[in-house]
Amino acid sequence: MACFSCRSENVKAFNSEINIHIPGEPNLTKSVQAFPKLLVCLDCGLADVLLSQDELRNLTQTVGKPSNPRDMNVTVSTESPLRDQ
Repeated sequence: MACFSCRSENVKAFNSEINIHIPGEPNLTKSVQAFPKLLVCLDCGLADVLLSQDELRNLTQTVGKPSNPRDMNVTVSTESPLRDQ
């Protein structure tokens, strides 16, 4: 699998533990703990997280319907934000 950012083949999978915090002021105490695979490019440092179906379902149930739709907006780009730094 090639890196999405630099196209290097030097990508390795690692076990990880993350705590996903739900955005928005009403959700300050909401979070989901997950133990996903972390794919890291050892050349440029870009990391990707792969959640299991159970972790994804748990996250979806915890998020529910946002009180303010702007709290859940995410901008997706094909360019790496770290590319020019």
